[in-house]
Amino acid sequence: MAKKSHNLFGSSTIIGAIALIVLAIGAWFQMGTGNSYTTTSNTNINAPKLSGYYDVSDIRYKGKKLKLTKHARCRMGCREIDAFEVGEILSEGRINNRKSEPGASPCPKYAIEGESRDGQTVRAVIADCNREVKLITVIDLDNHYKCSCK
Repeated sequence: MAKKSHNLFGSSTIIGAIALIVLAIGAWFQMGTGNSYTTTSNTNINAPKLSGYYDVSDIRYKGKKLKLTKHARCRMGCREIDAFEVGEILSEGRINNRKSEPGASPCPKYAIEGESRDGQTVRAVIADCNREVKLITVIDLDNHYKCSCK
């Protein structure tokens, strides 16, 4: 009768160990996704630490939902500025009065500038309307990108 050997490094043991590691890493990332921030500018962000879990629908400016124009969405993609970074600029940035039009009709326009978490110096231009805030465009002030947004 042949003796059955027990291999500690058999294929089922290795697969099980890999699955356990993947689950542990997933749980570690998930723990860091529930922070909530409120700023003095009344921009509320329920901001997870990973931009993949964050959407524009999470951004509020002065209590109003942020709506992206088609142009802004295109510029965000081209200039590698994600929704989390837009929220970051709106909540922590400074209004550039020279680039803003507070008397614009029908909605005042503000250019808000700041540094994103990945070191980009970003300007977000918004129209602060009565019921909503529209993101008109975003600009990386340090880099020039060749975008074909219309």
